[in-house]
Amino acid sequence: MGTLRIQLVPTTPIYTDKGSGADMNVAIYQPSIPEGWYFLGHMAATMPGSYSDDSSIVRQLAPYAIVVQSDDPTALSSVTPSQRLWTDQHSGGDQNIEIWSFTATQTGAPCVALGLFASIVQHYGTDPTGNPAWANLRMVQQEYLMQVDMVGSEIWNDHHSGADGNGIWRDISLWGLVANVGISLGTFVAAEGYPASPTSTIPSPWALNPKKTKYTGKYPTWMQSSTNIQGKKLQNICLPATHDSGTYALTNTVSPDPSKELQKVLNNLSSVADKISAIPGVGQYIPNPAEWVVEQAIPAIKALATATSRTIRQQLEDGIRCLDLRIYYQQSDQQFYTFHGLVGSKVSTILNDVQNFLAATSGEIVYITMGHFQGFGDDQYLDFAEIVVTALGEYAYIRTMDAPGNITNDPFQQTYQAIVSVSESRVTSKVILVYGESADMKNDPVLSKYPIFWPSYYSPSDNGSSDTEAIYGFYTNTTQKDHMLSEQAKNQAKAVSLNLPFALYMTLTPSTEDAVKRVVFTLASPIAKVAAPLLLNPLSAPIGSAPEALAGGLAIADKVLSWHSLEELEKPVTRSLSPYVMGDFVPTGPISIVYLDFYEHTDVVDLAIQLSNMA
Repeated sequence: MGTLRIQLVPTTPIYTDKGSGADMNVAIYQPSIPEGWYFLGHMAATMPGSYSDDSSIVRQLAPYAIVVQSDDPTALSSVTPSQRLWTDQHSGGDQNIEIWSFTATQTGAPCVALGLFASIVQHYGTDPTGNPAWANLRMVQQEYLMQVDMVGSEIWNDHHSGADGNGIWRDISLWGLVANVGISLGTFVAAEGYPASPTSTIPSPWALNPKKTKYTGKYPTWMQSSTNIQGKKLQNICLPATHDSGTYALTNTVSPDPSKELQKVLNNLSSVADKISAIPGVGQYIPNPAEWVVEQAIPAIKALATATSRTIRQQLEDGIRCLDLRIYYQQSDQQFYTFHGLVGSKVSTILNDVQNFLAATSGEIVYITMGHFQGFGDDQYLDFAEIVVTALGEYAYIRTMDAPGNITNDPFQQTYQAIVSVSESRVTSKVILVYGESADMKNDPVLSKYPIFWPSYYSPSDNGSSDTEAIYGFYTNTTQKDHMLSEQAKNQAKAVSLNLPFALYMTLTPSTEDAVKRVVFTLASPIAKVAAPLLLNPLSAPIGSAPEALAGGLAIADKVLSWHSLEELEKPVTRSLSPYVMGDFVPTGPISIVYLDFYEHTDVVDLAIQLSNMA
């Protein structure tokens, strides 16, 4: 059997449901397919409530697609149309679309469809094979795949669109895949009707087997492809890093032991709830003000806690090589999650993404810090460690010790080649796992049992208070770009004086006071909506004036801050990252890790490749 090669390519929108009347909005995308490569199905993304088919948001939300090729002539099969599942006929949409499933033309080894084909037509009933993209559509031999048990979130459904076409279904919903094993492609599957969670889909969910798949392309393999780093110490290679890497899909659940900043936000929300409760007659509109206020504030809290929109798999494929994970144990379902004020994604999903990436690449180094453990009892530390060992132990760079108990292979002082080489003839991708709870390698139950974990001083500390760190650097607690640059320059000078690797934090951070204002002020709109029906009733006007006044005051205050989210706050950095780094830091010394919020708006990976390859 050969190898299935994959690479990431951009996509362009080919369809939006503008004008259809559907409750949800969607855009469907076509991969840009290089010559000699093939795609496995179209992509889809949920659009916000207010958008147009030619708006920038449709292009901004365009996903990347995986395209494939193989040196095994039986690995990929051309296809023939199978079933027209659904059309949007009678919906009134601006474009006409038909969703098709397909079967393999190849005989012999069984092949599997990994997606669906979106045929954009002038006239319904048009043969989809006439679409130029059809010639590049393929199915994959089952031997290269793994069956997936999980279907992810709903992307779109045609509810209230009026579509009643000539497919085998009158109603349809499109779903994304969340692979519990293997590499999912980001293609969509379809279910008939509007199930809360589909029990069956077309096609059934499958994923690529990472052990039979290899990434190609610039970013997923940038370390392997950077010949100038082969003999360099890791300290002199720049690892692009995401700060709060697991915040891409935060839930609405507040973690049970919030930070002091979030606790102050919650305290202020409680004060607002008390003011609302004191308004006569408001109970008929807001029965429980305490719960209502928190519920209305969650979007603002989420906007301040979210540091990236990209999943862990996407981060690694984009070239990110350092992840920062905060871990929370939820007793109710006995599962580990990421968190940042709000509960995030399952750790099992993240470990699967990392494992698959390491399996499908050679010569990449991923540095992961895990800490800020929350909800842990004594048993959970070992339970968590064992989950990580099971998922990533095969790829871990192992800590070695001398007789007195000192580390003998500090990764920052090892060459790239020494870390990734299994033998003189073979390299593999490696993960360096930093356990941010303890530095006691003899007595800590995790560190003493598992040498795949590196002690906490290999994680940049929050305040840089210790000169015994293995890497030096910490974030600047400021919203001001110039102050951040000045303080980070001082951190770099300190790292140089200590002869330690330097972690550069190109991040801006809301103060506690600003975070409180930002969240509380956003209550203006929902409070105003409550005030409106009261004011429309002349008999209750005296009651309604109180919430109206409260909403008006909050709305005025809301204009004091120029940003509404961490993403907006970071714009002075993300817009001009390279000039700042090249001008303010590169002349002073090497940068071992550069941390960012919303790295996806920057050229940080290109910058890291450039810095890593410098003489």
